[in-house]
Amino acid sequence: MTSAETALENNLPHADERTMSRRPSVSHVVDDDERRESFPITGVCFVPTHWVDLDRHSGYGAARVVRPSEGPAITDFVTHQRDFAYGTYGIHVGQDDRLTFFGDGQSIVAHLIDCRAGSPTLGTEIAISFCASSGRVLVVPAGVAHTLDGLACVVTRDEPVWYADSNPDWDPDNDLISFPRDAVTAPVVQVNKQKLPVAAHLLISKMSQVANGANHAAYSARYQVNVGGEMRYVKVTPDWSGLPSLDELAGFPAVAALTNYSLTGPRSYTIVPSTDSCTSDVIELIGDGTEPETFVSHRLSERVLTWIGGTGLSWLSVGDEANTVHTTPMDDPRISFRIPPGTKYRLRAEGRNWYRSEMRLLKAAAGSDIVPGRDMQVHEVDDVRPQQVTEVVYVPGAALNALARAEAAAQKYL
Repeated sequence: MTSAETALENNLPHADERTMSRRPSVSHVVDDDERRESFPITGVCFVPTHWVDLDRHSGYGAARVVRPSEGPAITDFVTHQRDFAYGTYGIHVGQDDRLTFFGDGQSIVAHLIDCRAGSPTLGTEIAISFCASSGRVLVVPAGVAHTLDGLACVVTRDEPVWYADSNPDWDPDNDLISFPRDAVTAPVVQVNKQKLPVAAHLLISKMSQVANGANHAAYSARYQVNVGGEMRYVKVTPDWSGLPSLDELAGFPAVAALTNYSLTGPRSYTIVPSTDSCTSDVIELIGDGTEPETFVSHRLSERVLTWIGGTGLSWLSVGDEANTVHTTPMDDPRISFRIPPGTKYRLRAEGRNWYRSEMRLLKAAAGSDIVPGRDMQVHEVDDVRPQQVTEVVYVPGAALNALARAEAAAQKYL
């Protein structure tokens, strides 16, 4: 018998037990500049993100563009209001969480418990203290309970990896199992083992788009309860609600639309993709409120921009056919703006702000020297009229997703 098996036999619950007693937590502190680190729970680690830093002459100004990480390249986001606090632990049965924390140096503590039946570190509890940073991803495997402190005004990007299985603990409609933070016991769960192919990831993400686009309600929480001596699962759905108005944005040159979101708090939102590639970049823009000296456009792509959080004010300016600039605040993650190919626009920010940047790629014309996805052009302010795009034929979203995955895989070896 291995040492890990001996530990399981002597100290930890057997795989058929449904709960286990809680243990004291062991604390770990991660340095601000540390991007890769492992922890005593198997599979929990930090890995680096993939980003590009832009200078003030780039068109966006001083900005960092954070690309998807290696994996299926699905990008979901969760925003957190100023008084946000988790009152429960959550366990994903069929999902690895891969979390990037976009913030302004906030101190975050991740509390984790290994609840995986058969895991060599089953029952281990740790607390990881670190600062919000766009430079690293926290990996939380399926079956590891987690909750976080310090998320007020932080935006998390999740790049989930999904698994399926024949599993009594898994509900395909909601695989999150919750339990109170102060509970003296924690569930022991079976986790799904069969990693889904990329095509299935895209299908699930598109299903989430439809569901979150049609019903902007709160996500349900699923709890394990004892009913008549039998462990069962029950769902509880908060009654948070509220829709923003788009009336004031009628006629704006960049068409405004509601994002595909659900509520995770009265003013906190889970936002899933809006394009069929299901992937996006994050623009992290730092500004002093000064108007940029230039506009930008994309000749071979349509962009969908969503403000997802920030420490100060933010604005979007777009030019029209009459060479007139229209400006609107960007301050609501429930509203996105579609920037057609060739349209000239600019972002202005106070403090540190984050924007989800989705795209649809055009097919490049024969002989064109413009590279799809690297088609940003910078323009002076004297002419903000849209550039003419003669043929609009978009490549399939799956192809763009494949490009994002290939780029992430290539970055791994740099």
